[in-house]
Amino acid sequence: MSVRTVLVVVEDVVERELLAAHFRFAGFLPVLAASAQEARRLAGEVRPDVVLIDLDAPGELSDGITHLLTHDIRRLRRGPIEIDVERHLVTVHQGGRTTPVELAPVELKLLQCLMARPEHAIERQQILDTVWGEGSDVDARTVDQNIKRLRRCLEDAGAGDVIRTVRGIGYRFSSSG
Repeated sequence: MSVRTVLVVVEDVVERELLAAHFRFAGFLPVLAASAQEARRLAGEVRPDVVLIDLDAPGELSDGITHLLTHDIRRLRRGPIEIDVERHLVTVHQGGRTTPVELAPVELKLLQCLMARPEHAIERQQILDTVWGEGSDVDARTVDQNIKRLRRCLEDAGAGDVIRTVRGIGYRFSSSG
């Protein structure tokens, strides 16, 4: 399994190094930037899994946040599936073809939840909390029904069997399809 990268965009050098140490301890590979310009360059080179930005920073750093998030970091892509959250667009890239996939908003959130931690089993309760919100009246059966519809949409678009059931736990996104 590959090491997940986190882009830490913090002006203050002490805070930046402290965060980096914590991320290293947690098993991440921190990539550090002190400015929005540096963050944009690194985001294009490294393609981080996570971006941590100090929104309280004055000046150029906070001014460059919108551009950094909306233009320089691609949306989430795992295996044959790519999500552009801003445009609510899901595409499957398979066999030289690009196929758009129409998903309901809850199905898109569900796919994002699973793709955020590929190859990891995600418990149904965690899926419920992430997609429908903590304390919602939705039960585990609703997760199962939405997973079933999501699988059908992805398989019809040629993505293969990318969502796997982990018996007694929940589901896992597997980019090997």
